[in-house]
Amino acid sequence: MTTCEKAPDGHVLESCDIAIGTAHRIQAHRIRALLAREYPVLHGITVETANRLQGAEFRITIVLHPLSDCGDASAFHLEAGRLGVLTSRHRHACIVVARAGIPELLDAHRVRGTAASGEQGEAETAGECEASGRTG
Repeated sequence: MTTCEKAPDGHVLESCDIAIGTAHRIQAHRIRALLAREYPVLHGITVETANRLQGAEFRITIVLHPLSDCGDASAFHLEAGRLGVLTSRHRHACIVVARAGIPELLDAHRVRGTAASGEQGEAETAGECEASGRTG
């Protein structure tokens, strides 16, 4: 149960109060499929990319950290706005799921001297992950 100015007497959490945010469409698709197959009682949870969650608000969000999906930090993954959107869609709690090694990934990126500029689409980057054998 949650309480806030919108529900001062409390609100029992429902599936529609929860969102899972990802960096890539393929991640969202796979999570939706898993939820439908293994956890049908959770039908109604929103699973979308940062771009599609823009402007929405949920009581609880679960976020896959953008740097946890590939072994290489590209401009797409380093874009601060993406992580900002993913971590600001909640009203009560935001749970960030990340793998170990993000500081090392950032350090390696800095050593290579590449700038986090430019834009790369979700499909392109997800395709790069698929081609390299990473599931993103």
